[in-house]
Amino acid sequence: MTITLTQSPDIITHQIEIPWSLLSAKTIERLVVELYQADYLTFKQVHGLLQKKEPLETYRLLISYGCELVYDLDDLKEDRQLLAKLYPTS
Repeated sequence: MTITLTQSPDIITHQIEIPWSLLSAKTIERLVVELYQADYLTFKQVHGLLQKKEPLETYRLLISYGCELVYDLDDLKEDRQLLAKLYPTS
C-alpha cells in the first residue's frame, strides 16, 4: 500500500514513501487508526492492514482509540449472507 501525504503544513512539496517493514507495529496501528478516523479507510481495510484474525479484535482496537464505529448497509448485507450460510432456513 502506498500512502501519499498531500497537504501538510510542515511538508508541502515533499512526497513521503516509507516501506511498512521499517515502521513498528504500534506506528502502523496508530497510522491506520488515524486514517480510519479521518474516513480514508474502511473497517475492512483497517482489519486487513492490521492483519487481525477476528473482526472483534479490530473493533476492540478501534474502540480503545475512541473511534466511532461505522456499520453501513454493505456490512449488513455481508453479515446477512454469512448468517444465511451458517444457518440455512429449510
